[in-house]
Amino acid sequence: MTEKLCNRTENTIFQSNVYQTFLGLPIILPPGGYHATIIPIIIAIWFGAKIEKIAKKTIPKSVQTFFVPFAVLLIAIPISILIIGPAASWSSDLVGALFKYLYELNTILFGVLIGGLWQLLVMFGLHWGLIPIAILQVVEQGYSPIFGASDVAWAGVMGVLLAVFFKAKDTQTKEITLPATLSSFFGITEPGVYGTLLPQKHLFIIALIASGIGGGYSGYFDVVPYRMGGLGIFSLASYIPDSGEITMNVWHRLISYILTFIIAFIITLVYEQRRELKAEKNIRPVEDGTRTSGNG
Repeated sequence: MTEKLCNRTENTIFQSNVYQTFLGLPIILPPGGYHATIIPIIIAIWFGAKIEKIAKKTIPKSVQTFFVPFAVLLIAIPISILIIGPAASWSSDLVGALFKYLYELNTILFGVLIGGLWQLLVMFGLHWGLIPIAILQVVEQGYSPIFGASDVAWAGVMGVLLAVFFKAKDTQTKEITLPATLSSFFGITEPGVYGTLLPQKHLFIIALIASGIGGGYSGYFDVVPYRMGGLGIFSLASYIPDSGEITMNVWHRLISYILTFIIAFIITLVYEQRRELKAEKNIRPVEDGTRTSGNG
């Protein structure tokens, strides 16, 4: 049965490596393992919670302490590994196929979507559908448009974080955003994304918008790395060709970084300023009313 399934999915986006079998069914793992994903874990937990509710209704209370967790694990683990996990992995492959089609259709649209959605794809582990394609592009073509469009995401996060740092009035926010800004400069965006941007969703959206614009710029000028290198600002060296010449590809890369950063920084400053003014307007009538009633 496993061989028939593999033959049917061969040379398609559903083709996967079978690491082991369970009751004759193939066990399929994503390239980076499930530790690098979120969607399969969320769905598996949700499924386990449903099983737990059913188990509590059917198992006598006197033995629930042992048998409820046992029933949940007995059912949820095989289903998660055999069905939920592969389905989530295939969804990432579909994402990769979609963006590959978009690049052939329009490089600007491709850049906007890759740059704008990259942080979101990383959060849900769907970027693993694109990374193998990007690595293959570097090996076969000598460059990768996928890495070229996604590489601006750190600049968008850094721009938002730095703006929040300047606008913040409390010490705690400054202490959180300053090191997160520095780590984003070197391509490590997780502290800023999970510590500051996601708790305030509008900041995360601003970072995505700025990164989308930077990605569109990259797509328009066909900015591509020639090798896999460092993260953040260190990735700039990957855009220098083997000849060592500083071409327009390098300059457009640098411009895209600056453009993404400035857009994210300015939009965040303007948005936060408007929020402060709106908050002051909402407070002022109450203060005026208090003064009026006190004088009376």
